[in-house]
Amino acid sequence: MKKNSLLLSEAKNFSGNVLGIGDIDDKLVDILNKNDSVNELNIISKKNYNMGSCSGKAKKITLKNLRKFKKKKVNYLIVDYDNINNYLKTFIKDSIYITKEYIYFVTNDKKIVTYYRRYKTQIKEIKCSDKSIYIIDTRLAKNNKIKEFIYSIVDTISKLIDLITNLLLS
Repeated sequence: MKKNSLLLSEAKNFSGNVLGIGDIDDKLVDILNKNDSVNELNIISKKNYNMGSCSGKAKKITLKNLRKFKKKKVNYLIVDYDNINNYLKTFIKDSIYITKEYIYFVTNDKKIVTYYRRYKTQIKEIKCSDKSIYIIDTRLAKNNKIKEFIYSIVDTISKLIDLITNLLLS
């Protein structure tokens, strides 16, 4: 099964506000636009999407405006890792902050699981032929500024150690 077919079948059950980040399939955008249960659809991407006649519920915004979403405003978040890997350090805490129900994370990188486990989330992995999809349940997740600060220090030190190790080995 391909990742697009799985997301298409899941998107029929979405309700509330949906945010897509990265390259989202055009068929998925059409299904979300036609879904009457979806109140608002936002897409953060460099690609231009044909929103069609969606009666004003779909619009395109930039990644810099991610913090404009209020706490727990987005019900479903669909993320393509290839487009946010440079912003991963701040994206994890922001995604927990704005998402009320589920995050659909499309990636082959398993380190995402360790980052989201810090927030006491439940993670289900579905392996597809092209990429894996991690369905992250954020209904019981909570942000804590002190823990987030400590995690950012730990992550920075870990990246620094990896960088030094790579330099010494090469």
